[in-house]
Amino acid sequence: MPSSPDSEPTGQPAPDAVLLDLDGTLVDTVYLHVRTWSAAFAEVLDRPVPEWRIHGCIGLPGDRLIRRVLGEVPEEAVRERLSRGHRERFLAAAEAGLHPTRGALNLLHDLDNRGVPHVVATAAGTEEREALMAALGNPDIAVTDADDLPGGKPDSSVMHAAAAQLDADASHIRMLGDAPWDGHAARAAGLSFVAVRTGGFGDDALREAGAAMVLDDPADCLGVL
Repeated sequence: MPSSPDSEPTGQPAPDAVLLDLDGTLVDTVYLHVRTWSAAFAEVLDRPVPEWRIHGCIGLPGDRLIRRVLGEVPEEAVRERLSRGHRERFLAAAEAGLHPTRGALNLLHDLDNRGVPHVVATAAGTEEREALMAALGNPDIAVTDADDLPGGKPDSSVMHAAAAQLDADASHIRMLGDAPWDGHAARAAGLSFVAVRTGGFGDDALREAGAAMVLDDPADCLGVL
């Protein structure tokens, strides 16, 4: 779906710094997460869970995703089995190769060339983060991941921890993400939010989460960030 006219970045001042979501924004992983969570739910619960429901929760930390998908809080042992089942399947699939989203590498090069400070903020754990960064060619960029954070999105601690690495006022930092949870966390931290459609979320949901603009993918973000 091409960017609609009201999604174009008109009249937007250049940010002093940029905060980048990794999983689903720079690396094309959203539907892999849906499939691997779906398989984990089917194995542990011995019944299928609608994948549309899983998709709507992608981007949340594991425990929050499980609670939201099931509408209840299962026992800790069940939550651990579900999270482990998803993680093991995701990492196994990642070994076969993950791919950057369209324009992700060009965007990173553009930010480097223009000297725009930028960091990656992800709620992924260390193993997942390493697989995701490998898909980007392991660029030399600061990363804040789940091991550094007291909470995951939409908790604003994700954004505060990453923004602390940037020498810029929060109001002058632009955050790029693919899910409403990114927008909620960015807004709570006082950052402006630019959304891409690579997460498969609708424009309305992204705008309701605070997106100042909605673009197809990182390729459309050149000159915006």
